[in-house]
Amino acid sequence: MIGALVTIAFSDVSLYTAPVTEGGGAGRFFTGSRVDGYACSVCHRGATTEEFVIDPLPEHLEAGRRYDIVVHWTDATKPHSVHLELSNPDGSNPAVMIPAIVPPQSKCSMPAGMSALYTVDVGVRRIVGVEPCGAQQLTASFVATGKRIELAVAAVRGDASDTADGDATFERRITFDGPAPESGGCQTSGGSGLAVGLLVLLRSRRRRAA
Repeated sequence: MIGALVTIAFSDVSLYTAPVTEGGGAGRFFTGSRVDGYACSVCHRGATTEEFVIDPLPEHLEAGRRYDIVVHWTDATKPHSVHLELSNPDGSNPAVMIPAIVPPQSKCSMPAGMSALYTVDVGVRRIVGVEPCGAQQLTASFVATGKRIELAVAAVRGDASDTADGDATFERRITFDGPAPESGGCQTSGGSGLAVGLLVLLRSRRRRAA
């Protein structure tokens, strides 16, 4: 039953929030996040693919700074659907947004020029998705909070059939740390501390020699 629901929801975003009794996902977006639980592979089991690329971010994020998340792929001739979710430890989203000016790679080829990006809010969650309309990139942004933030990406490359069989899936879950830890001890003094230590040692040896 779930397989049938996801196959329909792949082409109709509104069904993700519709009740199960109406053929919907009841608020599950199959992002693979801790909050959602499932990813696309729960039903699309044709194969896995590594064609989806997530551009890297710094290992440590600066609190209060906005960062861009970019997921891209190359073959726009096949239908691609992507859901992305960023979440704080309590499940809320870290001020997630999509760009006001959509880059060309995030626009549909059919119909040409329309934005392929969309957001859906479910309580404190915000899911970012891309319509399977010929786009080649999902772009979103978030604000670092100084605490751990989880990124979950789930994607499907369809085979243009009306079933979940034969589709390829992609799943990633990445956790970003808060700010970089402050160095302590000798590391905070840098090279000047080392120079002072050597000077003291040299003077002590001179005194003993005298």
